Amino acid sequence: MIPYTLKAQNKKHVFRVLASSGKSSLVDNVQQLRVGQKIYQNQKIKVEPKSYLSLVNRQGGTVQISKKGEYTAKLLLEQLTKMQKTVTQQYATYVIKELTKARVRNPQKNRYKYMNVTGSVNRAESPFKLNIAPQNSVNKFISKKATVHWYPVVGTTTYNVVVMNEFDEKLYAQEVKDTSLVIDFNKAPYKGQEMCVLKITSKERPKATSLRYSLIMAADNQTVKKAFADFKKENPVASNNAADVLEEAFFYEENELFSKALKCYEKAIELSNGNNAYKVAYHHFLIRHAIGDYEKYKQK
Repeated sequence: MIPYTLKAQNKKHVFRVLASSGKSSLVDNVQQLRVGQKIYQNQKIKVEPKSYLSLVNRQGGTVQISKKGEYTAKLLLEQLTKMQKTVTQQYATYVIKELTKARVRNPQKNRYKYMNVTGSVNRAESPFKLNIAPQNSVNKFISKKATVHWYPVVGTTTYNVVVMNEFDEKLYAQEVKDTSLVIDFNKAPYKGQEMCVLKITSKERPKATSLRYSLIMAADNQTVKKAFADFKKENPVASNNAADVLEEAFFYEENELFSKALKCYEKAIELSNGNNAYKVAYHHFLIRHAIGDYEKYKQK
């Protein structure tokens, strides 16, 4: 993903890409559309067969496309606006679905099936499901106190938690019965560390072990600090609009602040009153980064 920047086009965007599976692009650019990408009024979108594309506008409404074709952003916005006025609902969804002779296909049918085309990750199997991304991903934190949660593992009451530095030297090793851990970079043994690696094992099931999770304290990272400051200049006020909360989610995800992005996706769903398009976007986020119980959504 492209890091957040203040270099914006002069014209105002009308949509952001909310979720995508399969192949979708701008007509004049073969590059795959990415989550968070801005779509402008005069641009045309091309959706390939067996694909799913979801767009969100700043007012919170969404467009879901599962039918092959080319679509002008201006016309999509007009149709969505008309629908929002008709049903007097901010989070209305304009659906363009594939038709067959026998039946109308479920417009959600391909929303997960082709995730492998759009950047989803394949991870080694592990019974541990955490709220951060494992293995080769980096989890950055803009707070000096990071809280990591994991789902309870079947047949386990006690967990062996080990935290190492970047040289695999142990900083912390403890048996815990809780399913969360707070890493405070202000305090020993983490003080002075820029990066920690977390691994968890079931005491009762020694073969049940987590993947490795890298945590980076980015509060003092000048690049991240500048990106965050630039973002806040354009988005200065906390909002109760789901689409505005998604703006935060996009920023955090682009900058590998996955824990913050996760909370924003969840908050957006709540604010949208459970709008299905927001739920799909949240599930795609989990799949892209192998976070939490993501595997069950890949089966849909």
